[in-house]
Amino acid sequence: MRNPLLLLFVSLLSTGALHSAEILADHQVSDVLLYPDRALVTRSADLQLSAGEHQIVLGGLPYHLDEASVRARATGKNLTIQSVEVKQDYIEEIDLNSRPSI
Repeated sequence: MRNPLLLLFVSLLSTGALHSAEILADHQVSDVLLYPDRALVTRSADLQLSAGEHQIVLGGLPYHLDEASVRARATGKNLTIQSVEVKQDYIEEIDLNSRPSI
């Protein structure tokens, strides 16, 4: 069985000498606003970025996320968000009760 895994990709450009890096960001829920039919959940990640282009990846998002509702914001000097993309990936379910033969 394959389980859905939702990933958010944010491409940032920071001015200066260019190099490219993909960063798996450690993020946490920082705010929740509840509505009768949905919730607005804000997730935050604090990163120190060197100059260049970076692809920030936030994994483990809810699979039922409304992709059209995703927004990204970056604070800091000379940062530009180039793109925001939501991708669905799948991982194999692992049976924790089975043990590999040695």
